[in-house]
Order: sequence, then structure tokens, then C-alpha cells
Amino acid sequence: MLRRMVKQKQIKSKQFSEYSGNFRFVAKKEAEKLL
Repeated sequence: MLRRMVKQKQIKSKQFSEYSGNFRFVAKKEAEKLL
């Protein structure tokens, strides 16, 4: 039970880091458009 929760937490943090990476990439593109 506990082990499964830990695994889900790792998956969540991995998805979050990928999402924040994508967000940064998109923000960079938008900033280049504005310049």
C-alpha cells in the first residue's frame, strides 16, 4: 500500500517536471514572438 503511494508520487513529480519544462519552452517561444 505505502509502496504504491510512493510510486504514484514519483510519477506525479515526473509529470510535473515535464509539464513545467513544456511551459518554460512555450513561454520562451512567446517571448521571442514579442521581441
